[in-house]
Amino acid sequence: MEYPLSSSSSASRPPHLLSQSHPQATRTTANSDSISQLPPTKKRKVERACDACRRRKSKCDGPKKPDRICTSCEQLKKSCTYMEDSKPRGPPKAIITALEDKLERLETLLMRLRPECSFSNELGPVVIRDSWKREDKSVAGDDYELLPDSTRLYTLSDEDNTKSMDASTSTASPTIGRTTRPSPQHLIKKETVDIVLPEASSENGSEDDQKEVSDTDHIIMRFTHGFSKLNIGQDKTPQHDDNNARYAGKSSNMSTIHATQGYKEKHLENLIRDQQPSSSIDPREEARKRMPHGDKRPEYWFIPPWEETWENAHFHDAPPLSFFLSRFPPSDLARDLIHVYFTRVNPMLPLLHRPTFEKHFEARLYSSNNFFAALCFTVFAVASRWSDDPRVLSGEHEKHGFSDARSGNSGFKFVQEALGIHRAHRSLIRPVTLFEIQMYTLIGVYMRGNTHYTTSWLFSGGGLCKLFDIGAHRKPIYSGKTTVESELFKRAFWVLFCLDRFESAMLGRPCSIGDEHFDAELPLEVDDEFWQSQDPAECFRQPLGRPPLVSSFNLWIRLMQITSRVLRTNYSTGNLQLPMLLDTGMAQRELQAINKAMTEWVNSVPDHLKWSTSMTDETFSTQSATLYTSYYYLQLLLYRPFLKPPSSSVASTSQPSQASSNAQRADISANAQAICINAARRCAHIIQRQMSVANGLCDAANLILISHTSGAFLLRCVWQLKLQHQEARRAGAHAEQVALEKIIQELQQDIDVCIRALEVFSRRWDRAETLLYVVSLLLFVVRSHAKYWLDVSFKDVFLWRKMRCCLSQTSARSNFHR
Repeated sequence: MEYPLSSSSSASRPPHLLSQSHPQATRTTANSDSISQLPPTKKRKVERACDACRRRKSKCDGPKKPDRICTSCEQLKKSCTYMEDSKPRGPPKAIITALEDKLERLETLLMRLRPECSFSNELGPVVIRDSWKREDKSVAGDDYELLPDSTRLYTLSDEDNTKSMDASTSTASPTIGRTTRPSPQHLIKKETVDIVLPEASSENGSEDDQKEVSDTDHIIMRFTHGFSKLNIGQDKTPQHDDNNARYAGKSSNMSTIHATQGYKEKHLENLIRDQQPSSSIDPREEARKRMPHGDKRPEYWFIPPWEETWENAHFHDAPPLSFFLSRFPPSDLARDLIHVYFTRVNPMLPLLHRPTFEKHFEARLYSSNNFFAALCFTVFAVASRWSDDPRVLSGEHEKHGFSDARSGNSGFKFVQEALGIHRAHRSLIRPVTLFEIQMYTLIGVYMRGNTHYTTSWLFSGGGLCKLFDIGAHRKPIYSGKTTVESELFKRAFWVLFCLDRFESAMLGRPCSIGDEHFDAELPLEVDDEFWQSQDPAECFRQPLGRPPLVSSFNLWIRLMQITSRVLRTNYSTGNLQLPMLLDTGMAQRELQAINKAMTEWVNSVPDHLKWSTSMTDETFSTQSATLYTSYYYLQLLLYRPFLKPPSSSVASTSQPSQASSNAQRADISANAQAICINAARRCAHIIQRQMSVANGLCDAANLILISHTSGAFLLRCVWQLKLQHQEARRAGAHAEQVALEKIIQELQQDIDVCIRALEVFSRRWDRAETLLYVVSLLLFVVRSHAKYWLDVSFKDVFLWRKMRCCLSQTSARSNFHR
């Protein structure tokens, strides 16, 4: 190929950078000189077509003529020039795409192995996907700007998750909130959105393999192979195609696309088999290679600018992260609250992995990661319920300390900061991160103890919806090697699931997800200190003979699954409620099935968690108390609808069938009441023991709700027995009166336990004081402007006087409006 030279000094420059503006005579002479200067081993093509023939891709004889004017240009009376640069064809697109994919995988692996280091100086700038196709050369110009180090993800390595993070605060410049100037679209690594098709099972495959394939006939975009594309904390400018990393289930239109692609691949496979019957090439693999993969146009796959503007509108005026960090608790208080959280909260709700959280905290990740800072605030808030440090209080309460009778605002100022960060950086378009979903969960945990405790149900449901969006409720998401990140996502789902079930039962509201909509596996029963090991084979292995703390949580999950079945059968809004079907065999069969499941659950409880008043380990004692009180509460939930309402009366009838039905209902009601009374009293006994020996380690949120439920039900029974006592007195049945008085006295002792528990918890949990007030309304009755109180004692004189004052005002208002 012939390249014109501008001067003799230009011989050392590459041919394609030399000037081509000289006349042909000079060009020919200079060209011959340059050729003579080249090494003898280098071959050059001296003939090339003129510019017009090259554009028409026609044969050119110009280089063979003395005047170098081709015949075609002479006939068309055009100038025959040789000015245009040669544009050789690049490598095939498939090779470039494969190299780009491999480079992205290597960059991702390098980032996971050394997240604290930047190798831009050694490796050069980021290689832009599809930049070889772009005409715009300004990408590498002055507008090119690398992402700052602070935008790197602090993800745990799949291969080396045992290595500690050595990042110091000087290795990454902290970001102040979310950046307001997003990086250019071409500077951010793009990830194509592929629809991964499950392999068809072979004819000789096992039934288990075929079942596994049938269970995964849904479409999961981009992260089917696990959580490699999800990050535990994201403070960088989100990628423009993050809106496509979403879960699509069986009923979505993606299933049709999946089937269509399957038929296309099968058709291509048959064509290859027919064309090359004797070839050794695998038709299936060859068909997959030949399947077309069209380019995705940005207008359909990336977030449009107007949606980006709407998404970012709420944080342009938001306070920077430094504003929230200025309200961070002192280091001594922060570390004390972290210890309290992992001692008293995490054993009951194992949401966080202590080594990972403490490693991030010591590395000061909260100074650069917004949602990790919010997560720290929620940890401080939840732990503040058990702290005696007055610095956890808000406003004037911090000055007076815990001398005030009511300190229910413990930790609320930390929740306010977490909610402030959430408001500044929440996103409705992009997928949730691990730190964000953990923050959601702990806000829901804290709100369980507030006056407006229904907010907890909203946060748990919202967190579940966030996890549904990324498919964290499905088993295939967690396929592959278990990592710290995937296990934490799984635990976040199950904690939210249990909170949603428990609060739905307490509030009488529907659950956010049905049991038929998820198949995620239970959390691994491995303690935090055994998740990581120098030996990869020993990771996530619990030593033999050491009971894992998470076993109780898995048992609680199974109990909540039974609870959802009870809610669906006994408390649905339709006409298929179980108490309405007593005349059919359906109710009996359903009761037997639920009782069988509950019996199997009790038998599956390990020895170290079986309830006993002689338990010495406080952690196991607290876990056992939570499990067994939840079990007895489930009995109350199951049999309470079968109780006879106060206003019902069995009408006399002459029809034998109707009389038999009424007698059957009366027997069922009597049996149900006996079971419910026994369950409520057992809850009271467990609460009494825990309040005396647990030393503050008890699961307060659970015991508050159980105390209220048991106390309210026992009060119902007491007033029912008092009604029977009145009827016996009118009938002159003295023996029956004595028996009823004895039963009432025993029940009042258990009611006293429940009220004392609410009384103790009301110091730190506003919900306990609210429920205590509700129970107190059931303690007295107004007759002829004279109050009659049940004989129940209160230890807190101040609180009891406050309750009596409120109740007296309520009574006065009731008498006034009569």
